[in-house]
Amino acid sequence: MINRGQRETVTARALVNASGAWMRQVAETVLHLPAVQASFTKVSQIVAEPLPGGDFSHESFDDQVDNARRCWPFLSERHAHRLVAAYGTRIGRILGAAKSMDDLGPVFGDDLTGAEVSYLMREEFARFADGILWRRSKLGLTMPRQDCGALATFMAAA
Repeated sequence: MINRGQRETVTARALVNASGAWMRQVAETVLHLPAVQASFTKVSQIVAEPLPGGDFSHESFDDQVDNARRCWPFLSERHAHRLVAAYGTRIGRILGAAKSMDDLGPVFGDDLTGAEVSYLMREEFARFADGILWRRSKLGLTMPRQDCGALATFMAAA
């Protein structure tokens, strides 16, 4: 005699085994519907378009870093590399007409500046320090605790 728990297990196994082939047939049928085909076309078009700031080839990344260092010679190689990797051709929206690091506002950690934080708040709707330090950049891995607090204070005052 099969008790209730065993019956549910047996039924679940039977469903998984039987439904595998049936689900494949359903999936294949759905994939051939005109509306689904149209949405795949839209997705492939979206995938083909570069992300904001990413309108340059992978091979020209180093050229972008060099260009950033020519435009803003006060940037270190590492800082320019991080900014180009994060923002691409939108780096000018952050650095603007800055002539020195002092023009970029307070510095949090190694090289996160007030100008970059302001850009993230204005353009990417960052609201909390943790969003910048962990979700957008992972700079929280190396940023001293006191700088994290200063960043939170800076954002709250903006």
